[in-house]
Amino acid sequence: DLLLREVLESRARIAAGADNERRRIERDIHEGAQQRLLSLRIRLGLVAGLDPDATARTVALRGLANELDAAIADVQSLARGTYPYVLTERGVAAALAIAAADAPVPTTVVAEKGRRYAAEIENAVYFCCVEAMQNAAKHAGPGATVHITVAERDDSVRFDVHDDGAGVDFGAVPVDAGLTNIRDRIAAVRGRVTIECVPGHGTRLSATVPLDPTT
Repeated sequence: DLLLREVLESRARIAAGADNERRRIERDIHEGAQQRLLSLRIRLGLVAGLDPDATARTVALRGLANELDAAIADVQSLARGTYPYVLTERGVAAALAIAAADAPVPTTVVAEKGRRYAAEIENAVYFCCVEAMQNAAKHAGPGATVHITVAERDDSVRFDVHDDGAGVDFGAVPVDAGLTNIRDRIAAVRGRVTIECVPGHGTRLSATVPLDPTT
């Protein structure tokens, strides 16, 4: 039927997006963190051959410490861009709280702490909320704030991401890839998305996901 076809098409787009993201991560690891670590290994060998009392060795070690800090930052950036460990360990509320703290737009989160759902539901809720935060950062304008709520209603999980920014006239601009990603993720768990946006009055993105989506 139509709904099943939409779900299958959404899942296919998600799978294709995941493949592209995996290739990007592999490239970033190879060209970024891996090359930096290889450089550190070579420089460590050079430092080992220096006179222990030489000033040059002290200077070289300080440089290596800076390089190591940069390599750690690279790895942390890659980790944040893939899958948050806290989502697996502590659930949606905790993961969104961390994402909100790092968001470029002031963001508050109201969600029941410790409440857990099926992995596919947690993934959909979390990544859609993050995508909506990123959209707000791009479109809401200076001085905007974002408020996120996640709650259970009638055997479903509902989340709401509302910003008080400038808003976007979606009828006058191309469909944003982020919105397509959100719709695909929610359709893949048989949920529904609604978007309310009036230029000058902010944007509200809401979605409802059944707690027992039919696969």
